[in-house]
Amino acid sequence: DTENTGNTLYVFDSTGIYDKPNMKVLSAFDAWASNYPVVSAILPSSANKMIILGQFVKYNSTVIKRNAKIDEDDFSLDGSYNLYTKGGTNGDVYAQAILPNDEIFIGGSFTHYDAAEVNHIVKLNKDGVIDNSFHPSKGFNNSVYAVCADNDKVVIGGDFTMIDAD
Repeated sequence: DTENTGNTLYVFDSTGIYDKPNMKVLSAFDAWASNYPVVSAILPSSANKMIILGQFVKYNSTVIKRNAKIDEDDFSLDGSYNLYTKGGTNGDVYAQAILPNDEIFIGGSFTHYDAAEVNHIVKLNKDGVIDNSFHPSKGFNNSVYAVCADNDKVVIGGDFTMIDAD
């Protein structure tokens, strides 16, 4: 994935963030033992921040579990965002949608977020903590690969056959 901020192109790949054309490493990703640390989305956020999501579990040696808010200028972690000391997601993030107020829907192969059962979809407040106003009961029975949201509705697609199944 790439993000173009001004005249410099920044490249987000499986090992880190680089400035191009210098290819200087600005930040690094890490994954579980043999997994490939993919960045699946880069979402613009307020106050010169961006949210990155994917299959990575560390950002510059900090455990973040597949979801981080970083500064657009120096790519440092935003300390006001939940750094997932409780566990983050227990599976990969494939889908995401950001609302105008910086709340985020994420979907994927996970069944838990910070130890709470969410079954493949969760809504996060702008600080990265679960928004309990969104609760699709028991969730989906398989992975979510697409999320589209605005303030009034959420449309979800994926490899599931049931919602709220026992």
